[in-house]
Amino acid sequence: MKHSPILILACALTASAQVRPALEPVHYALAPQQHGTVRIVPALLAGDYQGKLGPIPIRLHLRIVDGDLTGTLDGPDATGIRIDRIAAVGTLLTFRVPALRATWTGTVGHTLAGTWTQGEASAPLNLGRMQ
Repeated sequence: MKHSPILILACALTASAQVRPALEPVHYALAPQQHGTVRIVPALLAGDYQGKLGPIPIRLHLRIVDGDLTGTLDGPDATGIRIDRIAAVGTLLTFRVPALRATWTGTVGHTLAGTWTQGEASAPLNLGRMQ
């Protein structure tokens, strides 16, 4: 039986409400800059983003700690969910959310436009920078 990613996320965020791990530095990868190519600069990614996975509000917090890009994710019932394996290649950005057994993959532009995948289910999750 397949569950929607929204249901899985809602259950996982509620279940993990007591777990608030500290930020853990992770490494990122950059594509070599060549003439005419664009690459992500991790320091420019640092900040707070928000979006919705279906009706569920999601916040992403990216920080630079000791030169490494780190992050956490907040949902309606849980905050500070650690993300890891943050990778930036060209304009592609990916990260993993181990506590939820999920990943996000997308592109960096005026927003972070991508797809949330959890198990066999996936759904769009676009994140805009918070003011």
